[in-house]
Amino acid sequence: MKDVFPTPCSNWREKLAATHPDDLTPVAYKQLQAHIASCALCSAISAEYETIGIAISQLPGVDPIPEPSPALLKLLNASAYHADSTLASSNNTSLVPMHRSAPFHSIVQMPRRQISAAISTLAAALVVVALLGSFLLLFASQQTRAGHSLSKEAWQIIPSANPGSASNALLGIAALSENDTWAVGYTSNTSANEASQTLIEHWNGTQWSVVTSPHSVMSVNILNDVIALSTDDVWAVGFTLATPQSDGQQLIEHWDGIQWSIVNIPDVAQQLKGRSTILSRLVALSANNIWGIGTSTDRTGHSMTLTEHWTGTTWKIVHSPNPGSMINALHGAVAISANDIWAMGYFANSKSNLTGQTLIEHWDGRQWSIVPSPKVGAPSAVLHAATALSTNDVWAIGISTSENAYGQSLIEHWDGRQWRIVTSPNVATEEIFDSITSIAANNIWATGVSINHSKTSNSKSLLLHWDGRQWYIVSSPNRGDTTLLADIEKIPGSSSVWATGYYQDSNGKTSTWTLLYR
Repeated sequence: MKDVFPTPCSNWREKLAATHPDDLTPVAYKQLQAHIASCALCSAISAEYETIGIAISQLPGVDPIPEPSPALLKLLNASAYHADSTLASSNNTSLVPMHRSAPFHSIVQMPRRQISAAISTLAAALVVVALLGSFLLLFASQQTRAGHSLSKEAWQIIPSANPGSASNALLGIAALSENDTWAVGYTSNTSANEASQTLIEHWNGTQWSVVTSPHSVMSVNILNDVIALSTDDVWAVGFTLATPQSDGQQLIEHWDGIQWSIVNIPDVAQQLKGRSTILSRLVALSANNIWGIGTSTDRTGHSMTLTEHWTGTTWKIVHSPNPGSMINALHGAVAISANDIWAMGYFANSKSNLTGQTLIEHWDGRQWSIVPSPKVGAPSAVLHAATALSTNDVWAIGISTSENAYGQSLIEHWDGRQWRIVTSPNVATEEIFDSITSIAANNIWATGVSINHSKTSNSKSLLLHWDGRQWYIVSSPNRGDTTLLADIEKIPGSSSVWATGYYQDSNGKTSTWTLLYR
């Protein structure tokens, strides 16, 4: 049977087992402490080892025993070399340095007081062996247990730029490598609802810096998502508004390796004339095969799904189904191949978004079609994002809303035949998950926000992790009165992950927020 647990930090096992700092050289001890500080797994193992050491030190002493009977002496003598050789041949004795006890045949010849002391030593050794066995089992399963309690320490707060004096936020992120990552959002000196400009930042492996980006003549300019295909081929999408009450127009920008520019699409603009349009997400298979998904709404409030395709020369609208008589919206998407693309959101037969149901659509290379999704059992449900490991392993995440209008996490999985709901934890009155990314079948991250309405209306960023068997909540760093993580994205070729969003302080100023897991 294939081992589902990767071998953790084998190079540090022996040093982790050092019972005292003096067992290592000063340099080795310093290196070990630096590694523990940067590795959640070894940090957990080190803490557990300390707990075992404390438990051993607190064991009560063994009271003097009566003279052993001849039968017991015979049993001890017969077992002597077997027990001693077992300890000597153990491959794991390097984890816990021990002095092997004397063979039992020599114990028989000891005075009574020495026999008591020897058996006390043996009892302690046997306890160590028992604890060591439990410790090794814990070591093997630490991949999941450490993640449950210590992943917060592995998420590092990375300072990001804030050019606006009032509002700054990063809503989308895309990584090419560990030293080439893009993030997009908005910045404002007043309020994002009143006047804002596009905000694009770049990570060069050392720091985040603002990269000049264009914005329309409209008052409000916001970028929702970004995708990077190469160092000179990066796309960002969002929307722009003349006023908060006016119709929005989709906004598409492109990086050619030198500068960002707005991509004008007159044919698409003409088709969407009179409708408020927002592009929410981008997915790409190649430089000539990119999809943008979103929503367009007419002035009566009737909305329709929107799917646009970049062929390498132009953007064009591709028809997608609209099952709802009033509301149809797409928020998330994931592309596996040219004929295997998923998009999801929700639909409703009334203007109230509290009556919507999950909407999942699939592109087979020729057309978009609706794929049945399971009944949630709540008045309303929305899917916000998706990720895929293969054509038979696709995940979608969002919220289901109860009658009191509070949302709870909703996770669904596609196994190649059907979508089904997967149990997900909830720790607050309300939880909203916006993004998800997958590294391996047992390593998937999702991010969002939690609100505990019984205590405060402030929101806190929230992280979910899938270890191959279950989803569990990971405590996330937070700052200010409100913190929100809007997007999460893996770094190709590694297990590192970026998460981005914003936080708001007590004075109402909103600042960018970026976290890195590595």
